[in-house]
Amino acid sequence: MKKTGFIVFILVTVTIFSFKTKNVEVNEWNIQTNLSDVLFTLGEPFPLHYIQHKNAELVKKGKEIIFYGRTTNARNKKTKRQSKYFVCTDCHNTKIEDPSLFLPEPEPRLAFAIQNNLPFLQGTTFKGIVNRETWYNDDYYKKYGKAVESSRDTLINAIQLCATECSQGRKFEKWEIEAVLHYFWSLDYSLGELGLNEKEYELLNKAIKEKRKDASLIKLLKSKYAQKSPALFGDAPYDKKKGYENITGNATHGAWIYEKSCMFCHDEKRLSNLNLDYEKATFKLLTKNLTLHNEKSVYQAIRYGTKPVPGKRPYMPHYTISRMSNQQTEDLVAFIKKQSGE
Repeated sequence: MKKTGFIVFILVTVTIFSFKTKNVEVNEWNIQTNLSDVLFTLGEPFPLHYIQHKNAELVKKGKEIIFYGRTTNARNKKTKRQSKYFVCTDCHNTKIEDPSLFLPEPEPRLAFAIQNNLPFLQGTTFKGIVNRETWYNDDYYKKYGKAVESSRDTLINAIQLCATECSQGRKFEKWEIEAVLHYFWSLDYSLGELGLNEKEYELLNKAIKEKRKDASLIKLLKSKYAQKSPALFGDAPYDKKKGYENITGNATHGAWIYEKSCMFCHDEKRLSNLNLDYEKATFKLLTKNLTLHNEKSVYQAIRYGTKPVPGKRPYMPHYTISRMSNQQTEDLVAFIKKQSGE
């Protein structure tokens, strides 16, 4: 019996080892091929967050952390919640959220959110996060200072900064970070999501048949998606009675923002002490507060967010101009005023 068990153990070990070290010969790339596999084959250097051997169990645990804030450890016991206040999907989608991967802009993103039933959030989607080359870009240094320096070019550090600052929680343990990275690699772009044409597929597959590196094809692929998520901070209008100069709000678009953004967090106080609904009294209060110079003003809350304070750690992250434009802010205000009867 012991001998049989030993033989089974050896067979399993050899099988696992073979799986991990086996080099699969790829003869053709297609719409399902992972973008990263193509880039690395063509000569793109491996990033610091690269994981060579993907583990399905760690992908599952990483997904649980992202969606629920916790998973199970090696002893099959539930881990401590990463944050008492938020989970990652409160601020980030996990699917494609822009019709153009190369030029992510808030106006087409909102229309895409309506068409695909996605929330319109402050944080960039996790889809394709491993394909980006920098994080906490542009103006985020204004908010987080030196902490951004080590996070801008290192995804692991960016994850930890988000965990401790953005979600007001604890740092991830090493194995939890590994699980999150495994899940993020499952969100790698595919070639089919880049919108390549037939000629471009021919060029790629010619390179693989000739087994050659090709910097020009790497450049071609990178022209199809953004390697960073822009983050430009904005200000509330100088005169909140007049709003942003030379911008007229569209109440129809504002209704979309109210549904896909405001209600996502404030419906029945899901993530906030402020409850929002579609009652006229609610819109009257929001309209009344528009000109205030504090977080009760929609203008103020969108551009500056709210701050965590002792005894009330949950807060509202601000919207950068890259995530909600001044036009969209005026659209939301137009909808609020219309619903209030003004």
